[in-house]
Amino acid sequence: MAILTKELALFARDEKGDLLPIEVELLIDETDESQKEYAGSTIVVVPLMRGELKRTLGTVMSEEEKEKKDLDGELIGKYCKNPAFTEQEIIQMKPSFATAIVNTILFHSGLNIKLNKKAALKEKETEFEKN
Repeated sequence: MAILTKELALFARDEKGDLLPIEVELLIDETDESQKEYAGSTIVVVPLMRGELKRTLGTVMSEEEKEKKDLDGELIGKYCKNPAFTEQEIIQMKPSFATAIVNTILFHSGLNIKLNKKAALKEKETEFEKN
């Protein structure tokens, strides 16, 4: 057995301490017909830290503010780097594509999300092939 290294336990950062973006396959729900057209596509995302997600979701808001706030749009705008989307493009984005991007960001950040089992299995197979 080997001792765990920090490199395995931490996300990669640049010399300034900023998280490095990673190119990953877009995770799709294979049971959702509207997402199948995105199969095999890759995007570049910055991992989302657990504390940042808690701050984003834990903000105390009135019901009116919750209706106006687009959490998916906020995540896409901040953490999806390529393709990068403007606020207007995020508003006009197909819901199925927005869902796939958010699921991909959360999954590659190591946060628990409910994904189609085939998508998660495919990701593990790809990871296995790389090693």
